[in-house]
Amino acid sequence: MIILNSSAITGHSTSILKNDIDELPYPENLNDFTFSFWETALCEDVVNKMIDYIRHGQNSDLLRLSASEHDLRVYSHMFINMMKSIYNNVQALKPIPFDGLICQPFAFGNPPDTCLFEELKESNLRKLIYVDQTYRHLRTTRILRLYLENVVMLVKPDRLRYWIRSTAVRDADETIIELQGQGY
Repeated sequence: MIILNSSAITGHSTSILKNDIDELPYPENLNDFTFSFWETALCEDVVNKMIDYIRHGQNSDLLRLSASEHDLRVYSHMFINMMKSIYNNVQALKPIPFDGLICQPFAFGNPPDTCLFEELKESNLRKLIYVDQTYRHLRTTRILRLYLENVVMLVKPDRLRYWIRSTAVRDADETIIELQGQGY
């Protein structure tokens, strides 16, 4: 026999109850409540960027604005800090903007002497990034990670939403998983 209390019938799976909040563990001394650098970045992105994105959608800065050089430096700094937890020789190279996209290369050790990046401008990466859709209200956007010699190149749309610190955390995590899967 199954016994249900009334809250199981009237509650919603996404509802937050006061009791749920009261049961969360937290330190007695709030000064002991600290975040790591990446947790702080995630919190700040939610407060400073994502709330506007949720409220204004297509009219938010994250979708309207292109990433600036400053945004790319901040993104690269976070990406490198995340990667350095495993790979201590990562460095950001100069970003390459082209055709509404940005390629942000990162070298492991010294960058190669050859100009690997000029070929990107000639290629038609837009077709790989923006997938042709048969649906009017659905759009698929891919993020490319290209590995050439000792360089990983992240190619994404130039919109700011792809170049904030919280996406750098995600991108670094995914890059580390891929590299380790390949034995690096």
